[in-house]
Amino acid sequence: MKKILITAVILSACLFFSQAWAVQGFISGRVVRADNSAGTMEVALFRAGHHSHHHSPRQILAVVFPPGTLPDFVKKDRMVRMKGRFSQSAQGQRFRALAFYPFAGTDNDPTGVRKRLLRHH
Repeated sequence: MKKILITAVILSACLFFSQAWAVQGFISGRVVRADNSAGTMEVALFRAGHHSHHHSPRQILAVVFPPGTLPDFVKKDRMVRMKGRFSQSAQGQRFRALAFYPFAGTDNDPTGVRKRLLRHH
């Protein structure tokens, strides 16, 4: 009986931690809309090699954050990286941002070469 109880506790702990890891993480994307006073924004999810200003609705993710905490580098049409948690709401899936980071990937293109190369993707 003791072995069964210990096994059940270990399995339930593994299940809990695997679900906890699945719902938190990092996302990267281009800011479509941001409202600092309301604490909401929409982000077009980043896919490597596919930069476009035309997004399908399934690529857009609703992001919530504490109102008034949006950093200055988070602006419309800029790439951003966020740490947070996914959650389900009545409006659909949302991402609750806990921290914002500048996206240093393909957003820095001073010569325009990267933009020209990726134009047809």
